[in-house]
Amino acid sequence: MDPLNPQNPPLTPDLRPFFEMSLDLLCIAGFDGYFKLLNPAWEKTLGYSRAELTADPYLHFIHPDDRERTAAEATKLTTGVDTISFENRYRCKDGSYKWLLWVSTMDFEKQLLYAAARDITERKKSRTELERVAAELKRSNEALAPVLSGLMSLALSLVPATPAAALSQMAASTPSRHHPVSTLNASGV
Repeated sequence: MDPLNPQNPPLTPDLRPFFEMSLDLLCIAGFDGYFKLLNPAWEKTLGYSRAELTADPYLHFIHPDDRERTAAEATKLTTGVDTISFENRYRCKDGSYKWLLWVSTMDFEKQLLYAAARDITERKKSRTELERVAAELKRSNEALAPVLSGLMSLALSLVPATPAAALSQMAASTPSRHHPVSTLNASGV
């Protein structure tokens, strides 16, 4: 029997595989702050049994730095605003934390919260690593900027400003017997 509604079975046979096999963390929580129903993905992701997860208020498993934001999000849900994208960290049984991305809605009549969460820990780690590499590249570029500027100034100082200046510079550095104008004048033209 469903602990939420003793007249109904917990899940109809056609929905049980969807709930049990989902890779996302599916849950029903009460307005009292306790999980009422969890799918097996919770056990796989966090390492706790479902019995352990339903024994304590869900805030007990949330990272201390995220508890206030999570409580504020739950309060927002009570005003009728669904959660579309909310992130927080849940403690695993081994003491580590997993980042979860939530979508949720409330059923005011039954005083229940229906939610699905996805483990985005690896995505967050990748994003953090990309940000670190981008910052490192930025620092490298900033360090190279004066060097590149100096090289550009040097290169520009070696290149004459106009084509006439280029010919003049070539003429000045070329011995006169090889100079095209001298050769033409020497041949009588």
